[in-house]
Amino acid sequence: MSEAEAFLWNNLLKDRKMLGFSFDRRIEVLDQNAAFLCLELLLIIEIDSSGGYKKEESRKKSEMEFRFRLGGYRVLRFTESEILNNIEKVKSMIREWIVLNGN
Repeated sequence: MSEAEAFLWNNLLKDRKMLGFSFDRRIEVLDQNAAFLCLELLLIIEIDSSGGYKKEESRKKSEMEFRFRLGGYRVLRFTESEILNNIEKVKSMIREWIVLNGN
């Protein structure tokens, strides 16, 4: 688990800290590994490295996200830098998404 994944997990997602919703980490979804999943919301949270992507890596991430969306999941993406340097903004964005989409 990367530093950003651990930080997001421990500060926002672990033990139902995010508005009482349960998240799992490093879980297989549709034969792909998702960083975090809230099954109740069908929400996947992914973390991108702060360094730029190579074309092939970017294509793979796009294909993975497309598969998740086809499977009925919604995907939120954050960079490592956003998580490590502005966790309050990340928290606000996740909360806003849940309020607007969480039924």
